[in-house]
Amino acid sequence: MNGVLIPYIRRICENDWVFRIVLIAGFVLPLLYILRTELIHDNPRDFRYFWAAGRIWAEGGNPYRSEFSEIAGGFFGIGSLHRWLYSPHTWLFVRPLAAFDFKTAKILWTFVNAVLLYVGTALTVAAVLDFRQRWHWLAYAGLLLCTVVSVGATMTISLGQFAAFSYVAIAAFAYAVMRGSWVVMTVALILLSMKASLALPFVAYAIAAPRWRLSVLAAGAMSLALSLPALVGDPIGVVEGYLDGLGVYTIYGANTAESVTGLRNLIYHLTGADLSGILLSSGAAVIAAALARWELRQDGPHSPIALTFCLSVIIFLVPMHLYDLILVSVLFVGFARWPVVLILGLALALLFRVNRLSDVLGVTDYDPMSFAGSQLASIVLGLLVVVSAVRLIGQQRTNQVTI
Repeated sequence: MNGVLIPYIRRICENDWVFRIVLIAGFVLPLLYILRTELIHDNPRDFRYFWAAGRIWAEGGNPYRSEFSEIAGGFFGIGSLHRWLYSPHTWLFVRPLAAFDFKTAKILWTFVNAVLLYVGTALTVAAVLDFRQRWHWLAYAGLLLCTVVSVGATMTISLGQFAAFSYVAIAAFAYAVMRGSWVVMTVALILLSMKASLALPFVAYAIAAPRWRLSVLAAGAMSLALSLPALVGDPIGVVEGYLDGLGVYTIYGANTAESVTGLRNLIYHLTGADLSGILLSSGAAVIAAALARWELRQDGPHSPIALTFCLSVIIFLVPMHLYDLILVSVLFVGFARWPVVLILGLALALLFRVNRLSDVLGVTDYDPMSFAGSQLASIVLGLLVVVSAVRLIGQQRTNQVTI
């Protein structure tokens, strides 16, 4: 495969005009796809939560009250919107939405998501490449296109979800670990803490590695400071409501075992058992902390393969949704060399329209209310864990032989 692809890549890089055309296309096509998704497939049912929370805060209310469903539903003339489950410092992003009507706010939200997709991909590539070689720019353009057309990004744009923020956060985390930037790590942890279930393994990793403990403290202090505007008026109610919401997260239809991806989904389909999402996130945290401690005992710079294994385990264990699968792109950190990058490419291709492939392959979901394709996506995520584990073991054997 190397012999087939590398010569073509070299030719593109050597020809100035061809390189520029390919690079421009790599930047423009994702933008056009995002625009197409916004215009044709716009279904902002999840964005209603963010806009409604912003409106409630703007009016001096508390979106963590049990009446959130009734109040938010009143904005749209519908019965319910469940609960507001994000952290208080998401006020920073959702409060400004209240200045606009719903349609305008959704357009702005899509623009922000588009910027985040570009930034997250740049951080992912920059974690292991330096952009001083032309093919590194082509890698960025190619990964960006794969990311934007994936089912995760498409659903995020269409539904108005928060996943692009998580994508940037994890990409920043990977960049910080590989480049040793405590400032970027602090920003990553602040963004990650906006979604508690996802943040737990990354915080555990950072605490387990002494070099990142200052970032953990700084991120905690800054997150608290950013939360202060949300606490004004009803601080106890906000804290109690937020903690209560975390406790009932899994009872909603969109968060059941059939609707999420990863180990929880697979175990449910295989045995009928429904593992606790908190238990799985805690397990991912233990593994992440153990990997961080193991890395401290290794000689030389931090291994991108070890980080990729850690990230793949987290993505597999922490219950997520199809729109969260943008995060798979961050695995490029460890798959940035040929021919292993093809594995990631195939995974992204499979996740491109996993719901359609699920029907074709007969890997169907039992509950028509669940996210179609979640079971097949879970299998792919499990295979990525296996591939990254094999790469890590192979690297260790190579290091031992070298020594």
